[in-house]
Amino acid sequence: MNNVDIISFSEFGVDDAKRYLMEMKEIFFATSIRKEFQPPLQKEKYYKTWLGFYLDSHPELTLLAILDRRCVGYITGLPDSASEKYLFKMNSAYGVFRNLYNQYPAHLHINCRPNFQGKGIGTILIKSFIDTLLQMNITGVHIVTAHNGRNIAFYKKLDFSFQTTRTFQNRELLFMARSL
Repeated sequence: MNNVDIISFSEFGVDDAKRYLMEMKEIFFATSIRKEFQPPLQKEKYYKTWLGFYLDSHPELTLLAILDRRCVGYITGLPDSASEKYLFKMNSAYGVFRNLYNQYPAHLHINCRPNFQGKGIGTILIKSFIDTLLQMNITGVHIVTAHNGRNIAFYKKLDFSFQTTRTFQNRELLFMARSL
């Protein structure tokens, strides 16, 4: 999609930031595996763990895909997973890959509105995110996903060629990474 603008979240004024944050939350929950939250406070905790944490700690690494003044996707992440102690507190599964973070320090989280998936927006977001990481002299980036996730082919297409699987609490997790 050639008419999509990629804009850093940190560039928005207060009013636009609030509006786009609401749209990011909308995308986050629309694409989330988890749909039920009891009690309702769990929903906010879930958001804080899987999206809010990144926005709070590194807003400069949060990029939005904007089409007709509407957020259709976002990417966010960390420049150095090993140094983010809260990352391991919020999700101890990341600890099983700790020995790989020196080679692939950056981590990303990406989502697009369901009706915009498969249209190239995710590819544009990842390429823009990688450009930002390169400007920061980051040497590699990784994701952690389910070993049988439907997103694996997408990351392979984007040269996330290093792969290793490890078990955490009887779940197979896949670490995919690429050097920059």
